Parts: sequence; structure tokens; C-alpha cells
Amino acid sequence: METFTFDDVLVDTRVSFDGDVDTISQTQPIEAKHVESIFFPGCAYLNMSLDIVDKTYKILREANVVQGISLVCCGSLLRWENDKSFRKSHGERLLEALHNHGVKKIVLACPSCNIEFSGLFKDAEILDDIEILALPQVLVELGCQTDTEVIHKELGNTDAKLAFFDACKDLKKQKFGAPARALFKPDALVELDHTPKTSRCCGSLLNAVGKYDEGEAASRYKGQEALDANADALVTDCFSCTQVLHFSQNLVPTYYYLEFLFDSFVDWDRVRTHIDTRFLFEDLSGVRNYKSLNSK
Repeated sequence: METFTFDDVLVDTRVSFDGDVDTISQTQPIEAKHVESIFFPGCAYLNMSLDIVDKTYKILREANVVQGISLVCCGSLLRWENDKSFRKSHGERLLEALHNHGVKKIVLACPSCNIEFSGLFKDAEILDDIEILALPQVLVELGCQTDTEVIHKELGNTDAKLAFFDACKDLKKQKFGAPARALFKPDALVELDHTPKTSRCCGSLLNAVGKYDEGEAASRYKGQEALDANADALVTDCFSCTQVLHFSQNLVPTYYYLEFLFDSFVDWDRVRTHIDTRFLFEDLSGVRNYKSLNSK
């Protein structure tokens, strides 16, 4: 069983996992150090595949794009906490950790993290002090390119086409969607009818507010839209979109774009709902109960 180990520079902790699972096997303190640049994969990316996180980090580190990594949560998921003060406190601790460790540049993998960090920095009036980079843009600038043969092999079709689906939180700026597309050769992609700035939700937002039938219908709509575009599969730049479309429609398979880039495919049926590392600020074991979630 492969062990994945990361030195989290924001909480000064070495975190190890046995296998590509969401359970921390070991943590130990490390010496605090200043790092001007970090990779911030975010909860969803970590939960999806530690193998892909590890491969991404190695590329960024070897190219001297980043000097460290942090596994903690950006705070976005904490908006579901009934106790609103907890999210505020988490944001304050995150800002303090960034300041104390001298961080000036963050490479983000997640559109949701991008919105959370941008809002956090704006409120703290440090928007110009820390540079935020989108992971797919960095990968494009490093010359990364998806091997079309990987697509053909995975889909069992030498003429397979992918339809790119854009995350709601990135529709206007295309900070993630446009460069993620550029990681594929143009003849490997087809465009959906509603894309990118008029794209419709995958269904996750409807599910979040309890409108499950409407959410499933939205997912099926995207599957049908892919078929109408003569696509063999959907590909997204958002973990949540990929997971929702995988479970809520079966017209076409759905993939996260980095699965093809790294030829490392996720078993979506075993991806968990959370990963312990998001709570490292509270408890270095990463463990936290959920008593305040959805409590009445």
C-alpha cells in the first residue's frame, strides 16, 4: 500500500495517509518555516485522489512554482455550519497562518477556494498582497498537455470526444475553465450548447437546498446535452460537478480534467463526503465531530 506524506506548512505538521483514502494514518510536528509560495489543493481535491494531489504537487515543486503545500480547508464548506462564528474564526486563523509563514503566492486547484480566498483577502484589505493563481493556468504555462491516447484508452474509442462542463463559480471569469480546456488538444473536445458563460448548474446547488428532483433533472439535462454534442463523456474542472454528474445521470460518464492529464482515474463510488485534514487548525489529529452541522 502506497503512503502519501505531505508537510503542511501552514499548521507545521507532517500528515501521512496509508493508501489513497481519506483517513489520516499519522501526524507529527515539523519545524515552522517561511514559504513564499504554496499549493492549496482544497478539501474536495484531497478527497478525490491523493495520488493526483501528489503528482500535481511534485510538478509544481520541481518547477519551483511552489515551496510548500497546505491541506487545510479554505473555509467554504463551513458556510453550512449553524454556528456562523466558526467560519469567521477559521478565516482569521487562516489569514494569521499565511502572514506568519510569509506566504505571497497561492496556487489554487478549486474554483470555490478561489472565491473564498478572494473574499477573505478583500475583507482583510490584503487583496494585492497575496497573488492567487489558478492551477490549470500554471500547468498550461509549464507546458503540460493531456495525451489523447489516454482518453481513447479510458473510453475504449479511438475517436472519443469530451465535452467540457464549466463550474458555476467560474462561468464569468473562466479563470479555471479556459486554461483547463487548453490542457487538451482541440480535436479532443466538443462544446456543449450552453457553454461556457451560459452553462447551467450541474444540479449540486439544487441538491444543496433540498430540491433533489430538480437537481437530478439538471444533471440529466447536462448528460443529454453532451449526447447532443456527440460527446462520449463530460469533463469538468470542479470536483463537486464531477461527483454530482457521476451519480445523478448515466447518459455519459463524467471525469475531472486531471484524471486524463495524469492517467490516474478516480473510483467515484468510493469517494467520501469529507476528509479530516480540513480541521487541522482545530486539532492536529484532523478529527472533528459534526455536532453543529444541521443541528436544531
